[in-house]
Amino acid sequence: MCQIGWIWKLSRELSDSYINQNCKKIGDAIESPLIKISYINNKESKWILRLYPKGVSEEKSNYVSVQLISLNKYKISSELVSIVSGLMDNKEVQIIHKLEKCESFPYSGAVGGVIDFKRNLIVDEIHNCLKFNELSITYLFSSLECEPQMDDILLKLVEKEGFGDVEIHVRGRKFRAHRILLSSQSENFNEIFSNGEGEQQNSAVTIDDVSHQVFAEILRFIYYNKIQEIGKYAKGLFAVAEKYSMQALRKFCEEEVSKSVTCENAIEYLDLVDQFDLEELKKKVIEFMALNFKTISKSTSFASLKNTKSDLLFELIQVLGNKIE
Repeated sequence: MCQIGWIWKLSRELSDSYINQNCKKIGDAIESPLIKISYINNKESKWILRLYPKGVSEEKSNYVSVQLISLNKYKISSELVSIVSGLMDNKEVQIIHKLEKCESFPYSGAVGGVIDFKRNLIVDEIHNCLKFNELSITYLFSSLECEPQMDDILLKLVEKEGFGDVEIHVRGRKFRAHRILLSSQSENFNEIFSNGEGEQQNSAVTIDDVSHQVFAEILRFIYYNKIQEIGKYAKGLFAVAEKYSMQALRKFCEEEVSKSVTCENAIEYLDLVDQFDLEELKKKVIEFMALNFKTISKSTSFASLKNTKSDLLFELIQVLGNKIE
């Protein structure tokens, strides 16, 4: 069977710099550049790798951990092969031989392909540096399958007559839903229906302050407790959660966005923190930016930091200072 994949190569100089300056404690990670791989019908999938030199958790503090993170909106499954090797004196040394297993990545931010191996296999503990001139982490997919989602079937149903007991007009699109479910998730919707709007089977409620794409994701959350494109619609979802008093949606979005912070979206997510006062996301983004500041400072969006609140910038500078010490 044909295999597709990539190799992430870390030089000793780069790795030692991260280990000594940016990865001082458990949970600190080195992140790979964005990786793009084509699968069925030339569709593109996106991934990143994270390497934790001091372990991903207290339980794995004696191990180096590697994680493969999906940045894809659809569920992807694959037969996955993982290999870790090192280069010393122009000779390749396999550290981890082929690990083969079936992996499933159900949403953007899902973690899989986890590799844990003893730190002393690659790290010189006395000098706190790599034993190898170069470290290679290889992931190979025997296949990449995009699985159909049952909630996509639901989103077709919510636009059909006869589904639910209320019709909602959203910027030119009509959705059908159940009043009791909308009311259970939102104090505002509960008030709307308590005041008689949408009371009759064929009556309609109009919402004009949200896009129909965002509202479709809100229905996905209400019916299936998931959101398909959290990164793409995060700003709109947080705005709706705030305006319509949807606390469960706000909490869910903050948790999911916190799992998918990358060098490409960190500044955008810091802007969300600025607008919607997201305390947990703030901690995650600031810590991530401090760990990956050199890469992020070269991004095209870096200049937009000047529009960020001074207290957020101060916290970022504090964390950066702690990393340098």
